Formats: sequence, structure tokens, C-alpha cells
Amino acid sequence: MKNPYNFHNFIEEIKDYDYFEMIRVAENRCRIIEKASFSTKGAVQRRALGSVEFTEKLKKLLFFLRYGAIPAGIEDYDLLELKEIALKLVKKKQLKNRILNLFK
Repeated sequence: MKNPYNFHNFIEEIKDYDYFEMIRVAENRCRIIEKASFSTKGAVQRRALGSVEFTEKLKKLLFFLRYGAIPAGIEDYDLLELKEIALKLVKKKQLKNRILNLFK
């Protein structure tokens, strides 16, 4: 079974979306997973599978998309995921080229 809390898989899912669709999908997924991770049947198992860590990564992605800045405490491998998103959005002309300077 594929882990539903895999950040790389999520990026693969949304990488071809437009800017606003990325934000919408990330916000919805974060909200749903946070709700399912606390005070509900199966919450302990979801947290053990990494739901809390996954929502933190989603929030960092949302911070990046909204503010055009690298979020504090982001892991190097997650930074590469943000770079992939930035490259796609620059190519679509939904972000300016200067956003890529963050990754140098």
C-alpha cells in the first residue's frame, strides 16, 4: 500500500497544476489530514504513519507559494521538491524567474 503521507508523491501529483490549483489542493489536503489525525477513530495510526510530519511539509509548501520565500527548517530534499514546483510555475509564467535565485 502506498503511504498517503509521502510528500514526494504529493508533489508528483500537483507539479503540473497551475499556481492557484496547487494552493487549493495543498490547503484541502492539509485540512483533511489534520482533522483525521486527531480525536477520531484511526488518528493514532495516521500519526504513526507520518500524518503530522506530512501536514508540516504541506504548510511549508504553502508558505513558499504564498510568500515566495524558503520556509525555516526545511530539509534539503524537500527544498528540491520546492525547486521543481518553482521551475514548473516559472515555465508557465505564474512565478517570476527571480524566484529561482532562492535555490542557488
